[in-house]
Amino acid sequence: MSTQLLTLLDQLDPVDRDRVRARPTPEDELQAILASNGAAGFTEPPPRRPRLRRALLIAAAAAVVIVVGAALLPGGDGGGASPEAARALESAAATAAAADVVPAGAGEYEYSRVGQVNRTTIGAIPLTNSYSYYMPTTIESWIAPDGSGRVREIQHAAEWPGPRDELRWRESGHPLARREETTNRRYGPGELDGRVYEAELPPVRNLPTDPGALARVFEEADRGDVPPNVKMFEYGTSVLLHAGAAPELRSATYEVLAGIEGVELAGKTKDPLGRTGIEVSITQEYSGNVPERYSLIYDEETAHPLAYTERLLEPVQYIDSRLSGYTLLEESGVVGSVAERP
Repeated sequence: MSTQLLTLLDQLDPVDRDRVRARPTPEDELQAILASNGAAGFTEPPPRRPRLRRALLIAAAAAVVIVVGAALLPGGDGGGASPEAARALESAAATAAAADVVPAGAGEYEYSRVGQVNRTTIGAIPLTNSYSYYMPTTIESWIAPDGSGRVREIQHAAEWPGPRDELRWRESGHPLARREETTNRRYGPGELDGRVYEAELPPVRNLPTDPGALARVFEEADRGDVPPNVKMFEYGTSVLLHAGAAPELRSATYEVLAGIEGVELAGKTKDPLGRTGIEVSITQEYSGNVPERYSLIYDEETAHPLAYTERLLEPVQYIDSRLSGYTLLEESGVVGSVAERP
């Protein structure tokens, strides 16, 4: 029993504190406490699932604990990103907010070309004969303000992470069910909402630009079995990499990332295309016994997002590489038709 609780109970129904602290608590005074009208209204606040936000608790004279508000934790303040990562992300938020970006108007389209690489692993336990291959995809989208547009998706042929994976595949005799394929689809008004990366989130045009409200959207979205802070980091990077994200939304997203527990600053790095940027990351082991690092890479001068990568931190038997997958924002801009590119 906490000191604050004992003090509160003393005010409501004075008892012998030394005896209340005793174990076990005397039955007669325990019943007296439970019978008190004031104490009956006291409830301990439930623990919050993620540590992104915190509540301020105020005890009223009637012994009711009131949650008066929730706010983003300042970076590095007992539950947010590390101080170094928080400073970098808050600087990126300020840069993004000041960006001079004109959104697509009537008769125009937000264009983006995104490159994605996902990993497929074939095999069973023990994994000594398992192998993996990459599934690269290029997604081009043209999205008008009214939700109409075009999406062109190219599924490229499979690629090998390393020679060991290809050798094990050849020895297995399995067919490789990954061939070059292109789809091209047009959408009418309201049909294309731009949810390219995370189907659990609303379209980017409907996301709030207040950091606290945006954090709540991320918290309340379905995350499966992924830890809350990791999934919120993934949601944030998905929003940043979306070509339709307005400067104020990107600014709010950087603020949200600065308040996520476990986010660290890795410093300057290069993305899979060789572009130089700042890397912030979060590390977890939820998908197995091997820790993986999930990273956002963005341009330091413009706060323009470049890439999201997933990397194993230890060697494993089922892939001949540390790189598990990535998403790249290769090009974006405003164009005048679904046949144009910036």
